[in-house]
Amino acid sequence: MKKIELYRSFCDIVGKDNSVQNPSKFVGRCCICNVEQFERVNEICLQYFRDLYGDDVDVVYRGQKYESWRITPSISRIRNMYKNEKAFLDEYRKCKKVKNQLSLDDIFTAQHYGFPTRLIDITKNPKVALWFASDSFKKNTGKEHNGEVVVLPVKIVSQDAPFALFNIWQINNFERIKTLEKKKIIKLFEDDTGIQADFYDKYDEEFIVPFRVFKAEKECDRSRNQEALGLLAPLKTVKTKDDGHRCLIYRYFPKKAISIKISGPYKFAIRKDLDSNHIGINEKFLFPNDMEHLSHYIVNKYMQKE
Repeated sequence: MKKIELYRSFCDIVGKDNSVQNPSKFVGRCCICNVEQFERVNEICLQYFRDLYGDDVDVVYRGQKYESWRITPSISRIRNMYKNEKAFLDEYRKCKKVKNQLSLDDIFTAQHYGFPTRLIDITKNPKVALWFASDSFKKNTGKEHNGEVVVLPVKIVSQDAPFALFNIWQINNFERIKTLEKKKIIKLFEDDTGIQADFYDKYDEEFIVPFRVFKAEKECDRSRNQEALGLLAPLKTVKTKDDGHRCLIYRYFPKKAISIKISGPYKFAIRKDLDSNHIGINEKFLFPNDMEHLSHYIVNKYMQKE
């Protein structure tokens, strides 16, 4: 399937007015108004990526309630927070009484409970991403803004992959490497660990890179229900004027990704449809054993009946 065929398929589903032939940031882009349209558009996306990369391609989803948000890890959204990354992870692990060495599972868990990390939340389940993208966002205007589901072809790799080990090493050795250039950091990592760091130069150029996707080895109920994965972003991707670092994923994968906009005025109806018995995607399901989310879900359900 070619890009023009992708566009024509979108037009057949959502109409020409809701499809963009040559979007500036993506392979394809369209806007949906209901769950059925989303399912049909997603099938087209899957077919596009299978034709491009083969049947074994991994396709993942990122749902955001505001279409204009860049996809960045939470640690890059707070000025200079990256400098304290190891300190707050150590304190978190101490509170949890974790005695083993820092692992990606620690970062996964911290991310799920609100800590800023270098992981970006994504999911294997398109409807989970749709639920997050359908969250209300009015930005003080009273007008409901469009959400967005970004569909990505990626590689899901194990936590002992060299790129994962490099990121853990980078966190543990921040003070040693914070002023070094990338080549010197790579050389120091190879000398310390004996692992060849070829992930920056020899990655598969047919995919996004150097990003890889990981799954928690010890899943909790929340990550299991959300079918959660983590897109691991190395920190020194972009240095900002205020001496901070931002990992702007859009610098790397836009030409490989597809954007599905979620029409603002239809968000409520989409959430209601996702909450139906035959789908069952709702706040209660996605955040199990969390009384705050459970109470919010129950109260909202009865408010809607009024």
